[in-house]
Amino acid sequence: MAFYKVDVDELEEVAQSQQIQSMPTFKIFSKGEVVRQVIGANIDKIGEALAEVGEAIGITDIKSKVVLDVPKGAVFPIKTAAQFKSLLNHPKVVVFFGATWCGPCKKVTPEITTLAAKFDAIRFAKVDVEEHENIAEGFSVVSLPTFVFFQGGVETARVLGSNLEAITSALDELHLDESLAE
Repeated sequence: MAFYKVDVDELEEVAQSQQIQSMPTFKIFSKGEVVRQVIGANIDKIGEALAEVGEAIGITDIKSKVVLDVPKGAVFPIKTAAQFKSLLNHPKVVVFFGATWCGPCKKVTPEITTLAAKFDAIRFAKVDVEEHENIAEGFSVVSLPTFVFFQGGVETARVLGSNLEAITSALDELHLDESLAE
């Protein structure tokens, strides 16, 4: 299976021949024919379409869960609920719930960035609770900062506050410290 991105401004004739009217549009081809189309950036629908087509053509190891491309060694800012949901498809994740007005959040940010670089096999993300109240409420975040640890999409630990010792301990206790495996 191969993926191609077509810039409709540069390749107008392709966009016209494929009758692209909405952005983004994902078309899945098999033997030169369109077999599925997904309009919009719904990551779940794209994953389901890929899995369905893969199964139909005999590729059975396609996962229907799409995983957000989070850079290693950095704290990724979550911008949408779909990004957050996709983030949890990574094997190991730490989510930093904070806010721009939160003093302890600002104070701990450089240290969390350092931990993200140290534990680069773990994906670190930050959710601004002001921008994403629904995500924060869904995880019962009542104090800032809150760090929630996930393994296989399941919450395994939580640290309230900016206590770096507790955060590091939670990383170690949950076997998230990838340096132990090296």
